[in-house]
Amino acid sequence: MYGNYWLASGSYDKTVRLWDSQSGECLAILANHLGRIDSVAFAPNGCYLVAAGTAGRLQFWDLETYETFLYLYHLGKGAQLALLPDGRFDANPEGMRYLCYTEKGTLNSYKAEDLVKEFYDPEGVKAVLAKYNSTTN
Repeated sequence: MYGNYWLASGSYDKTVRLWDSQSGECLAILANHLGRIDSVAFAPNGCYLVAAGTAGRLQFWDLETYETFLYLYHLGKGAQLALLPDGRFDANPEGMRYLCYTEKGTLNSYKAEDLVKEFYDPEGVKAVLAKYNSTTN
């Protein structure tokens, strides 16, 4: 859980920095966001931080481990995708239309139908989110 005197700032350098507002010390740098960060917010329960920016996604960081635990995409009218860092995902039917995967270093591309068997895991995504939605963490 974040401290009582923490501040968060987003930057053009694709990082979120956590600050101790009393000492001015930088406590952590959260990197690997896609694009510039325009907005940051702490969760009301103090368990995570959300950043948004030019990349068109929300990135959620655990405030104990400083690890990303979720990416949330709004892909167009009514199209949404929730993606875990390990590749498991949940998407509404409209979001599935936008989903594809291209292998790193190749031009091999796969459509959502090919990914569903291995990575479509709505219950797994819900289980991860349940950990962070508790007000008793």
